[in-house]
Amino acid sequence: MNKLALTMLGPAVLFVGLAKIGVQPEPGSSYRTLATLHSDTTRADSVNNAVIQQYCQRCHGERRQRGNLTLQGFDAASPEQNAEIAESVIRKLRVGMMPPAGTRRPGGDTLLNLARALEARIDEVAARSPNPGSRTFQRLNRAEYAASIQSLLGLEIDVDAFLSLDTKSANFDNIADVQMPSATLMEGYFRAAGHISRVAVGDPEAGPSSTSYKVPRTASQKERVEGAPFGTRGGVSVVHN
Repeated sequence: MNKLALTMLGPAVLFVGLAKIGVQPEPGSSYRTLATLHSDTTRADSVNNAVIQQYCQRCHGERRQRGNLTLQGFDAASPEQNAEIAESVIRKLRVGMMPPAGTRRPGGDTLLNLARALEARIDEVAARSPNPGSRTFQRLNRAEYAASIQSLLGLEIDVDAFLSLDTKSANFDNIADVQMPSATLMEGYFRAAGHISRVAVGDPEAGPSSTSYKVPRTASQKERVEGAPFGTRGGVSVVHN
């Protein structure tokens, strides 16, 4: 009894579900089956491959390879297997550069439908198997390291005493490609970490110590020293931990 009821309700429930997502039954038929949808997709892939073969491979075949690009063996049904080529084809189709001006082109929305089909397939595969890629190793440069210590512990440190100069690329010192670690650099980080931890935590058994600061000889003692209170002239201003 229950099996019979489910059998009778099954097509009705499926019909309601298809109606909700906007799939309307064709006149004279109940609803489109998954097999029919799969057949339509296969037919569309065949049409797209025929368009590529007829209008694209004349210039982008194994013999000519215009733009150093060949579409021989490119399958519109699985563009993710040649994602870089597929992205190039989509860009050219979207801006109307392929086929080039003066050559034979398909009518209607054939090229636009091809671009949409490639985009949909690539997006579907990317959503199913995300691959954000990788990035080059990057460390903090000296200014970023000092700012991080200031933000984390409230300490101002002289990074010049521990870390060597950062390598620059195009006049920037925070480019990952040139921030190569070295044994000397790691030793500097260890020395800086030891000094920072001692200053931050303190040592109750530490004995008295002294630090000397040299007063620079300036051309004029009438100028205000950077860091000194307003209204003062000359002298020296230091931050001592």
